[in-house]
Amino acid sequence: MIPVIDFAAMTSAELRELSSTITGELGLREKQDIENARNQIRAIAESVGMPVLELIAGIPASGKTKPAAVAKPRVVVPVKYRNPENSEETWTGRGRTPNWMQQKLDAGIDKSTLVVAA
Repeated sequence: MIPVIDFAAMTSAELRELSSTITGELGLREKQDIENARNQIRAIAESVGMPVLELIAGIPASGKTKPAAVAKPRVVVPVKYRNPENSEETWTGRGRTPNWMQQKLDAGIDKSTLVVAA
């Protein structure tokens, strides 16, 4: 059974000393708990005949993981709109509306007039 401690009767110095003692003991216990867990994991790995890394992380004994995914080639999307005042400003119609297009729309210009001829 845990002894009852009257913290209210203790001085600040006594409380600090107790806190320091508890912190130190807790650190030692946590290290011991981690070491015990590691030993248990090693024992389980040995009992099934697998390396610890393979058991925990799914990494084969060779150390190689599954092959890297091959990136799909990017599809070039054709230009759908072009700024008549600056032919270098284009837009595919995807994503955020560019500033030049938004300015045209705000000025009342219909975007169908900016469509690139096919």
